[in-house]
Amino acid sequence: MKGLEHPVVTAFGAATIVVLTLLAPLVSPLHHELYHFYGPPSAVILPVLLNFAAVWIVLARLLVDGQRFCRLNTSL
Repeated sequence: MKGLEHPVVTAFGAATIVVLTLLAPLVSPLHHELYHFYGPPSAVILPVLLNFAAVWIVLARLLVDGQRFCRLNTSL
């Protein structure tokens, strides 16, 4: 289970939670605008995927940098 403690994997999980909060209103049965959307599906999916990638990259970079510097490491 050592691989699950890697900062990139942790950032992936956090980014997934952020994207799920963005997707919840889109998949709710009360969201009629998505069901009647006449544009291409990529106009809805692409911004969500780009947001996921951006959050994942930023969080992974912050966690990797935090792990690399001993001054920021609080584990003994």
